[in-house]
Parts: sequence; C-alpha cells; structure tokens
Amino acid sequence: MQTNQCSSDSYYKSLVNAIPDLLFVLDADGVIIDCQGGNDDDLAMPRELLQGNNVVDLLPAILAEQTKQNIAAVLAGQPMASYEYQMVAQNGLGYFECKMTRLGEKQIIAKIANITARKLAEEKVLVRDERFAKLFEMHAAAMLLIDPESGAIVDANQAAANLYRWPVNQLKTMNIQQINTAPPEIVAHEMERARLAECCRFEFEHRTADGSIRVVEVFSSIITMRDEEKQVLFSIVHDITERKQNEERVVYLSFHDILTGLYNRSYFEEELGRMDTARQLPISVINGDVNSLKMTNDVFGHAKGDALIIAAAQILKSCCREEDVVVRYGGDEFVAFLPKCDEQTAQSIVERVHEKCRDKTIEGVPVSLALGFATKVNFEEDINTVVSLAESRMYKNKISDDNRVRYETLNALEQLAFKKDYHTKDHAERMQVLATGFGEYLRLPGATISDIAMLAALHDIGKIAVSEEILKKQESLTDDEWAVVRTHPDVGYRILRAIRELSFGAEEAVLSHHEHWNGAGYPRGLNAKRIPFISRLITIIDAYDVMTHDRPYRTAITHEAAIAELKHCAGTQFDPELVEKFLEFVDGQ
Repeated sequence: MQTNQCSSDSYYKSLVNAIPDLLFVLDADGVIIDCQGGNDDDLAMPRELLQGNNVVDLLPAILAEQTKQNIAAVLAGQPMASYEYQMVAQNGLGYFECKMTRLGEKQIIAKIANITARKLAEEKVLVRDERFAKLFEMHAAAMLLIDPESGAIVDANQAAANLYRWPVNQLKTMNIQQINTAPPEIVAHEMERARLAECCRFEFEHRTADGSIRVVEVFSSIITMRDEEKQVLFSIVHDITERKQNEERVVYLSFHDILTGLYNRSYFEEELGRMDTARQLPISVINGDVNSLKMTNDVFGHAKGDALIIAAAQILKSCCREEDVVVRYGGDEFVAFLPKCDEQTAQSIVERVHEKCRDKTIEGVPVSLALGFATKVNFEEDINTVVSLAESRMYKNKISDDNRVRYETLNALEQLAFKKDYHTKDHAERMQVLATGFGEYLRLPGATISDIAMLAALHDIGKIAVSEEILKKQESLTDDEWAVVRTHPDVGYRILRAIRELSFGAEEAVLSHHEHWNGAGYPRGLNAKRIPFISRLITIIDAYDVMTHDRPYRTAITHEAAIAELKHCAGTQFDPELVEKFLEFVDGQ
C-alpha cells in the first residue's frame, strides 16, 4: 500500500512539473503552502524562500489588494477568479495571468501563466491598429469600410467625404447602393467576389451629393476589425473620370476627324468590310470634293478654309440619313456610305446637298461640292470598285462643272467687294466704260478691249480682304491701314490665279495695277515696260476716275485738275505715251 502511494505521488509530481505554468497552493489567509511547476525565472524570489510566506506580503500594494479580494471571492463560492497583472520577476518585468479556484474547504490553488509574449503581441497589434486608423483618416485617397453582406458603409475618411460631397457622419449612415449606380444585384455580386478574393479591382460609376456621376476605380479586400471581430470590405476609391475621358478622347480621335467631327479615313477603311454585307444591299457610296478650297486658303487664310470644310461637312451630314456613315476622307474630300440606299435615293441626297450649298457662303465664297455616286446592287460586286466608281464620277462632274463653279465664285466675290464698299461698284462700272472707250480709241483688238473691260471690273477685287472699317473710313488712313489696303493687288492676284477664269494673264495685270513707271509702286517695284500693258493702261484710268469722284477720305477734284495731275505724274507714276493718248481721248469726250 505504501509503495502504491509513493508511485502515485511521483506520477502527479511529474505531471505538475510538465505544466509550463506555476501552481501555488494557498491557505485561507493567503499563506503559500506549496509551489510547483513552471519556470523559476517567473518568480519574484527563489522558490525555496516562498513557502510559509503570505502571498499578499510579497506583492505590490495594489496587486496585493486585488489578490486578497480574489481569494475571498473564491472562498465565498465563486467558481473561479481570474485577473492579469504586471510584475518584476527574476528575469525582469513581465505580464502574468492568475486563475484561482478553491481546493477543498479552506485551501486555494492558483495557476500563474506568463503571458508576456501575448501581451507584447497585442500591444503591437494595437499600435498597428492605431497606425491603420491614422492612415485611414489622413490618407489623400478616398477610403470606405463596407459591410459585405448588407452594403452598409461602416466608416469613411475625409477624402471620401471630399469625393462624394457628403459629410463623413452622413456617409456612415448610408448604403453603398445609394452611391453606386450599378444595379443592386451587380453590386452585391461584386462585393461577394471581393469578399472571396476572386477580384480586388473594379470600375464603377458613383453618384455624388450634387447628382454628378464620377467614374471610379475601386480596390477592395476583406479585413477583420479587431475591436468587433467583424469582417468588412476595405475599399480604396480613386476618381478616374478625367483619365477615362482622356482615354475616350484618344479612342474618339483615332476614328474621327478633329475638325469636322465626322468619321475619318482610318475608320472608313477599317469598317468598310464590316458594313459591306448582303443585308445592307443596295449600298450607295457618295464621293464629294470641296470646290474653291485652295483659293479660300490662299486669299482668306486657312482658318476660313477650315470654316469652308466644316460648312461642307455639316451640309453633307444633314442631307444624309441617320444610319449613313459620313467620312472626311482627306483634306477636301468626303465619302458617304449609304446602306439600303438605291440609286434614286442617292440621287435625291446629292440634289439636297447642292440645294443647301446654294444658300451658304464663307467670306463670300459659295460653299460648293463636286459630287459623284455609285450603287452596289449585287453582293458579288467589290465594294472598293464601287467606291472608286463614285470617285471617278465625282471628278468627271468636277471637271464639267469647273467653269460654272469658277464663274459663280468670281461673281460672288465681286458682289462681296461691292457690298463692302459701294464706291467700288460705281468705280468699276465707270472704269469699264472708260476702258472700253479708250481701247477703241487706241484701235486695240476686240478681244483685248474685252479683257481690259473685264480687268477694269476686277482690278480691285482683292479689297474683299480689307475691312469695311478701313474702306469706309472718313479720315485719312494711318500708315498701318495703308499697309492693309496695299495688300489688295496680291489678294486679287491670288483670287484670279486660283479661279483661272480669265486667259489673258489677268492675275498678273491685277497684281501690277499699282506699279509705277519709275519703279516706286507696289507690290513688286516693277518699272517701265516691265509692267504689263493692260496694268499701265488701267492705272491711268483708275487714277483719273478716283480723282474726279468723291472718296470717303477726300472730295473730288475737277476734270482740269485731274488732267494736270496726270501730266505732272507722266514719266514717274504713269506711262508717258499712254497718258498722252488718254488726254487726247478724254479731250475728245
């Protein structure tokens, strides 16, 4: 029996020593009866000195009082008392957890566990949580904490308030469904994907407090909130509205003409095969080319040329149907792809374009398009052949209409010049009479007389580029204003050169009608017979008419005074031989 008792005591002692925690047995007053197990380093003093001491006497005052209360509670019937404390042990300051329970009627067993490692880890977590909270609050990116099950916004930072224009407190009362414009089932599905880590990046359209829509990029991942032990979606929200707009603009510009807004050649060539299907038959293609673009650019500048292109594009687009694809194919060339459009419909569209063009001008230049079309009725026909045929017909029409277009353009510009300065019209009509009479007096050929009369009407056409303010100014012109006026021969030259309506070198004659016999004129400083004959003749008639009729900046002089001035300037400004002949002519009149 004694052997069995010894064996049992040895067994339980080995078992206790294997436990990593300290085990104390205390009497009802707190005196230490026994101490087993654990690590000596966790004790405040050597183990052999503990037995017989009152545990209360070995502890700091606050901890001693807490220990007394727990002993009393356990003896009074509380099943267990547990508390944590901090104390200096033999290996330094540590954290401990004490759990007491009653052993028999008047004894207590206390288990002391060293929890220093756990407490230090918790402190690190606390520091980490504090850092996260600070990062969350202060970060420039919008951040939301969202309940993945309900979609409720658990928390939001100030950056989110700035983005959505709702205060943080109000955001925390809202559901993500009130912000996300996607259908509820889509939002729920995407939150579930984020919760399962199937996807962490999303693009949505979010609504702000003022009703505006922002495109956002959202990065979401599941995290556990330490205090509540609850999982939430941690979402970082970036406003990418401007980036998406820029991306869309890049895509738009890759397939659209920036000037007119129409599709461009790249789009047409890429989509032509896709649009060329049997169900679109019959397919018509209209090819158009803007008339007078070069002249408009040369005379009025490229800004007006651009305006001419835009006007032509708008007319063509407005005359086509909604399903038609209108393309700016090149500088002055357009193509319209017309699905389910027969020849008769295509012809009516062409006629509408011509009709609308008649009512539109840019700086007096009529908006005009040379047009040609072709229609594909069989699917076996090559669409590229149809496009080429439409282009060929357009150029054929452009050539056949060339004279009419040039005449209409020249007439329109002439009327514009007369409208800007009524003196120009009266002056041109009087000059035509004088030029015809003087040409007959000189016994010039009939064709030359017609050329001189034509030039008399057109010599100042370049004044369409001079502002009405200068042309109608009552006071003397400033040097800068005279510089503008002196550009009109060059402008007239460019107009006639672009139109090519006259065959006798009219553009050179217009360019030179302000040159002087002695080389002091403009714009090129030609002298003597280097100046074209017609220019020398027109210069004399021009000067005589100007002197003998009122101008905005001065009154007319008498016929005699004008004759005297012509004589005075013969050999310097005017061809002396022609002056002599002109004086004979007007004396005879």
